[in-house]
Amino acid sequence: LEIHRLFALILAMTGALWVIFEGNPDRLMALHLNRGDLLFFGGCLLMALYMPLVKRFHRGEPMAVMTLWILVTGTLWLLLFSLPRLSAIAWSTIPLLTWLGITYLALFTTIITFFISQWATLHLGPTPVMAYSYLYPPLLAVLEWFLHHRFPPPSTLTGILIILPAMVIVQWSAGKASR
Repeated sequence: LEIHRLFALILAMTGALWVIFEGNPDRLMALHLNRGDLLFFGGCLLMALYMPLVKRFHRGEPMAVMTLWILVTGTLWLLLFSLPRLSAIAWSTIPLLTWLGITYLALFTTIITFFISQWATLHLGPTPVMAYSYLYPPLLAVLEWFLHHRFPPPSTLTGILIILPAMVIVQWSAGKASR
């Protein structure tokens, strides 16, 4: 990993943490994280491990097959962990709109995202693909602004301004390395 790419990733991570902790160093030092933050952090760690493994273990199988097996095994793990609580759910009381939302998330966001991530990892490399995950906090700030008409606070904007140049450096160095 080149030094400028490593610097850019550290800069992007700093910006993402700035956004997550709303620019509050005390909150960062105390590690005040809610359950969603912890799930996001765990997901980032697992995806950071997953992407290099995709490139390492890919043996030329079609991307659709690879995506299918990742989703099947993921579903089995989720089923295994949720099995003890499944009988307590009143399935008939779940509204149709909820089922439609679950279907949308399963089909469009999950399958398409995994397919694109795996394809991009093989063609761009794991570092540039994972660097895009640092854009999640700024994108969530934009969604918050768009959906709730609340402009992000200055502390969040500072984090976004830290992330964006780092992303340019990572993508520039990835493009340079591929030439």
